[in-house]
Amino acid sequence: MSVETAARFIAEVSQQEEYRPTAESLQTMKDLTITARVQALLVTSPDIRISNLEVQTNCGEVYVSGMLVAAGLEKIIIDTVKTVPDVTVVKTYFVVTPPEQYAYADGR
Repeated sequence: MSVETAARFIAEVSQQEEYRPTAESLQTMKDLTITARVQALLVTSPDIRISNLEVQTNCGEVYVSGMLVAAGLEKIIIDTVKTVPDVTVVKTYFVVTPPEQYAYADGR
């Protein structure tokens, strides 16, 4: 099969009803975009340090979890996440682990 034939075949098949976007697939793409933007924002922020960062989005509701070195970071994180377009709600689930616990990995 030539490249031109393959391209034409893909273009024709992609127009079939079963390949058209649905409301559900469009929402999934929107949620994936929000998740990626939130992750990028939190990872690159110089004021925020989160270990084991996890971000999930469901219909604009963003769930952020991980480990923090200070409880005061939670408000900064929430305010930062709210700046991302299409975020409707921010819910957090953090474990606060003081920095001294990182210094002694052997449990001292």
